[in-house]
Amino acid sequence: MARRRDAPTLEYILARKTEAEQGYRGQDAQIDTMRKARDRTFEVNLPDELTFVTGVSYKDPTIEDEQQRMSAQFTVNRPSLVVHGAKDTDSAQKNATKREKFTTSALMDVCGRRELGPSTLERIADMQCSDGGAWSKLVFQPESWRERYGLKRAEFKKKHGDDADRRFNEATEKAKQLAAQAGRGVPVDWVAVDSRTVYPQFEYGGRLTEVLEVQKRPLNATFRRYRLGLGAKNDIVPEDVAAPEWRKQVGANHTEVTWVQHWDEEWVTEVVAAGPNFGQQIVYQERHGLAQIPYCCSLSLVKGHERNRKIGSSISEPKRAIVEELSFLHTVADQIAIKEAIPPIFEELPPDGAQYYLGEDGKPLEPTRYDLGVKYRMPPGARLNVPSFPQVLGPLLQRIQHLEEAKEKLEPPRISGEGDNLQGAGFAIAQVLTDRNVRYASVLGALQDHLCQATRLLWMILRTKVKETVYVHQDGDKESGFVSVDPEEDLTDDVRIEWKINPEQPSAEIVKERYLASRVGNFSLSRDQMIERLGDNPDEVRLGIAIDEFRNSPLYKNALLAEVAALWGRGDLLTRQMQADRIAEMGMAQAPPQVAPAGPGGPQQVPDFAALAGSPNGAGMGPAPEIGPGPGGVSGVPQVPSQAGAALIGTMGT
Repeated sequence: MARRRDAPTLEYILARKTEAEQGYRGQDAQIDTMRKARDRTFEVNLPDELTFVTGVSYKDPTIEDEQQRMSAQFTVNRPSLVVHGAKDTDSAQKNATKREKFTTSALMDVCGRRELGPSTLERIADMQCSDGGAWSKLVFQPESWRERYGLKRAEFKKKHGDDADRRFNEATEKAKQLAAQAGRGVPVDWVAVDSRTVYPQFEYGGRLTEVLEVQKRPLNATFRRYRLGLGAKNDIVPEDVAAPEWRKQVGANHTEVTWVQHWDEEWVTEVVAAGPNFGQQIVYQERHGLAQIPYCCSLSLVKGHERNRKIGSSISEPKRAIVEELSFLHTVADQIAIKEAIPPIFEELPPDGAQYYLGEDGKPLEPTRYDLGVKYRMPPGARLNVPSFPQVLGPLLQRIQHLEEAKEKLEPPRISGEGDNLQGAGFAIAQVLTDRNVRYASVLGALQDHLCQATRLLWMILRTKVKETVYVHQDGDKESGFVSVDPEEDLTDDVRIEWKINPEQPSAEIVKERYLASRVGNFSLSRDQMIERLGDNPDEVRLGIAIDEFRNSPLYKNALLAEVAALWGRGDLLTRQMQADRIAEMGMAQAPPQVAPAGPGGPQQVPDFAALAGSPNGAGMGPAPEIGPGPGGVSGVPQVPSQAGAALIGTMGT
């Protein structure tokens, strides 16, 4: 058994903060540079000699467009979870389906939707594309179950005696279901962590052993949250012993504090540092009781020799130098165009017009601005001359064109919509999708691995912290609207999982389905494997096919017709149809009727065919048998098992 560690001290955490910020300085600078390029807040360093008009600066939007487009492409379709059971049995497949439904809804609709704005998945996809790495954490949040944890078993025992346990269990399940309906069914928060403010510590082999988060937060809001204030010596103290006017000691210029959260394999600690003149203090510390540090990380476009990194490379890194040069050259071209549009003008006067150069004080006149569209009067013989500048705009635009072409080559391939010739369209689509998937395979694989880590962590927290049935609300569930799991029984770690993020459009899905169908036809792939690769569950597909076949059966159709006839109150129509069918069956078994010979001098006697068909030996059609009330109590509807029919129809969802 491993020896328990002592809690980290304030001095240790502050020293680790300084050490981590120093060690990750280069990667932080990489993040800052790319974010400036994306936000178009970088500086275009134009020399003063080329600046004719201030405030004119072009900043290429390519990086912003690419990162926004690619992150949206990875999240446009809802990701799907595939769970492979430990055994290939029906019960294992049902458990896998339950896990898939519960976990997908929990992460996508509950745990990852706590914050305003984009979901956690959208945030980590954005950081994966723009920063080259994404971080998130899962934290047990009992406040989400305030209704559940507000119930106390001891109070039920005082009130209900021997029936207390049953009533308590019913009340807790009801409280959890109400929380699920309100979007708080899982008491775990899945939060995206800014890769700029996180500082991990890895051991050899890549095992995560420590994580620091360092953020700037508002001073007053942070002090109020932790019930803090400043003492007489400007040290952080509990608010009940703080100096009466401590906010005046801070002043208007000091509005932020540094908030540090430190995780190791046993402890979680939070520190508030108000600055060198105001001290720092541990404000929260406890054993987290988890089997691992609850952080997920995924790096993309990492070089083989790189180790101990918190980010890889942005998808836009190859274009950054081109974008910066294009921004510079476009700005120079704008300045030159302005200079040529409003050039300086030299006034030339006749030899005897020297007096026009002098002002009233006898000193030479200063240069003045001129306006366009204004008629000026000049002394006789005077002229205005525009200097001739070197023609550099042409070569400059040519260089810009070359850079634009180089940038275009770095763009992912796109399917052209020109022309109406569809020959080879499927092959063209497949080629474009293959190239795009290969280009961004690292990013896509990293995101899918991130979701796998989050899934394992969620299951571990539910088993370790919650230890009771958890509900998520699903509108599509026909029975109760809930999917529930028992963490200790349903969320064990003996399964293999994979997330599938599908950025492809329907055209790509058609190509993929045809390819898989051909493999099934060639017996190189099973139907279950094909269904799983298309993102569905084999047991659900088999059940759906069986339901479709049952709906095609005469039993289902007759039951449905009976229900429709009862609904319209026209059971007589169905009765007549059934009588006609019965008459036809009986008539087919009879011999063809004999036609009576004609009497002397008269025509042949034609018998009553309806009577012959309705009764043996031509006894004639008898009255219709009495039929009691059918489904819904409507008289005249045939006797069918209406309750069974109604149950069957209700089960089929009609």
